[in-house]
Amino acid sequence: IAIAGFVVDAYGGVFAARIGATLIGTGYLGLWLVAGPLHDHFGLRGTGATAAVCACCLVWGHGSGYLDSASITVAIRAFPACRGEVVGCLKSLYGLASSLAVLF
Repeated sequence: IAIAGFVVDAYGGVFAARIGATLIGTGYLGLWLVAGPLHDHFGLRGTGATAAVCACCLVWGHGSGYLDSASITVAIRAFPACRGEVVGCLKSLYGLASSLAVLF
């Protein structure tokens, strides 16, 4: 995500990680609201529910991009001699965590 990269370069990894965590929490909260209270009490169904779920997943995914950009940038700066190994390790763990989250 290009915007996340600009934020990491301009403001640092910690600030970008905070934005990412906020966006991820907002996306998950929105998904919970659509699946729970909004569905039960207000009858959010059909196209409206689909659009709401897509918007929440967009926010969540954007936050994941911020966290990914922040972690890669900080790790590369911390270990400049072995950048390839660091990026490979982080990307493989990111993919492994995604696959395990789907299973459980």
